[in-house]
Amino acid sequence: MTKLCLLATALLFAAAARAHHSAAVHFVTDETVSVSGAMEEFRIQNPHSVVFVRVTDEQGVEAVWVAEWAPASVLRRIGMQGNSIKPGDRVTIAGSPARDGSKTLLLRMMTFADGRPPIGGGSGVAPAESEILEE
Repeated sequence: MTKLCLLATALLFAAAARAHHSAAVHFVTDETVSVSGAMEEFRIQNPHSVVFVRVTDEQGVEAVWVAEWAPASVLRRIGMQGNSIKPGDRVTIAGSPARDGSKTLLLRMMTFADGRPPIGGGSGVAPAESEILEE
């Protein structure tokens, strides 16, 4: 019976470990893509918060980019709330592009057209000045 309990416990831990994945599985972590547009939606949620940004390309074609962000607890620790970023806010998001070629990023940096301080990605802290991307 003890061996059966140990086996069951080991299987549960293995399943939990498998559920949490490396960012490199879904994103090209050594590349950075930057897009600017209007905030469509901002969701503080677990396991990852998400932002949706409407971007217009050089040909005038609109597309919504999705950026996966830090967990709710990290964002709340730095004072972010669900209404901290509002639809229509002009932002630039930068991060690692999705491996599948979709308009999806792992957010590293968000800057605001209205002059608010930039916000870093997964760490949820403001980036060093040398990390701020020039537009």
